[in-house]
Amino acid sequence: MSYPISATQTRIKMMNDYGTMNSSLNSHQVEIYTDNLFIQGNILGPFSRTADLLNRRDYDHFLVQNVSLASLGQPGSPRPIGHPLFVARAHIHMVAVVTTPENASDPMLSGPLTSGSLDTGALPTTQPGGLMGRLAKPMANENLALRVARPCYAFTSSFVISGLCHLMEGATIEQLLDAQNTFFHLTHVTAYLTGRASSAWQRNLVLINKNLIQAIYTGELPAQPPQADAPRT
Repeated sequence: MSYPISATQTRIKMMNDYGTMNSSLNSHQVEIYTDNLFIQGNILGPFSRTADLLNRRDYDHFLVQNVSLASLGQPGSPRPIGHPLFVARAHIHMVAVVTTPENASDPMLSGPLTSGSLDTGALPTTQPGGLMGRLAKPMANENLALRVARPCYAFTSSFVISGLCHLMEGATIEQLLDAQNTFFHLTHVTAYLTGRASSAWQRNLVLINKNLIQAIYTGELPAQPPQADAPRT
């Protein structure tokens, strides 16, 4: 006796078939934080930048593979569950991603998202797309806008998140929040569960869901001390 195939089974089969046939599909290693879950795994998609995959509007749920799962704030390491997992985009507070050159770039802005090394992240710095290949990197554009790094402090229902946000020169955090994309970058991030400041963790590069931000503000970077003149010889 045969049974009808569920929508979930159909979606997994389509993703598997797509991944087998499409040479431009990239694998993105991520850490996903929801209200009460910590999820490690890989998401697949035809983008080199994880931000482009998270901000696509044709899917409301992401299929995460090679999943390890844990409850936030509970002792113990994440445990593999042995099955792909669908995660609702609307419930994702933030996503920590590998700091590859693609992830630390923005096609609308010039300069990297972080002035530090790209190989110091908490996640392994494996190149994206090793499984299925990679898309060609876009050519640099000398007319792209400059960016300005600003200290940023965001509060959601579950997290306190601080880091550097990267604004267009002359722009404000309000304009960043009004932009089309749901997820935006923070670098040099420190985060902790609300009320648990003593249990903070750090990540180099995080994508934060602006729709779950309850409050946010920006500050100014401290002034750099003047450089001493080089000794004359």
